[in-house]
Amino acid sequence: MQASAQVINDTRTTEREKSFYVKASCIFLVMIIMSAIGWIAENTVKLISSGKMDNRFHVLPFIFPYGLAFLAMYAVLGNTNDIGFFGKKLFSKRSVKSVILSNIMYVSIVSFFVFIGELSVGNLYEFATGAKLWDYSSQPLHLTQYVSLSSALGYGVGAYIVMKALSPLCNALIEKGNIRAVIIADCTLGAAILTDSVCMILITLITKTPPVYWAIQF
Repeated sequence: MQASAQVINDTRTTEREKSFYVKASCIFLVMIIMSAIGWIAENTVKLISSGKMDNRFHVLPFIFPYGLAFLAMYAVLGNTNDIGFFGKKLFSKRSVKSVILSNIMYVSIVSFFVFIGELSVGNLYEFATGAKLWDYSSQPLHLTQYVSLSSALGYGVGAYIVMKALSPLCNALIEKGNIRAVIIADCTLGAAILTDSVCMILITLITKTPPVYWAIQF
């Protein structure tokens, strides 16, 4: 009897470990997708504002901090229609009112953290490397060169819309995805993206200028 109980406990432990492994792998793949969306979003804004496109300081068309932003939103806030904090739902029952309030709060919180994030990252990066990654001085409602109310709200709404699409995708991958294919993508593409990000940081630290490999003026 004791042996049987031990086998059952070992099986449950293995299933929990597998579940965590599968979930982490799928979340990382969606982080990669979010990194690509971030690259596209930045170049879209740059194209509209200045008629230019460039590599956004990376060799590959991925900006990994956007992937980290997805992880933070997914882990901390959860579902846009049922907002919570670290898995604890804010509303005990879902209703039309709670869904509306949840979405409004989601946009507001994400926009606030975009504001704080841009302000912090821009100033810390300049302090550490001497390089200025972006300048919002020409934008309306800018407060410093690194942050403006319009950019914070714009990226906040954009992140909210993306979360509407990526959260269900992430859940679908966890439930029904080809985990072997997910892991292959994580190990190959993920490793290349992380290497690219580290190289960008090192180049900027050494040269005091973020790398620009190509730029197109339209």
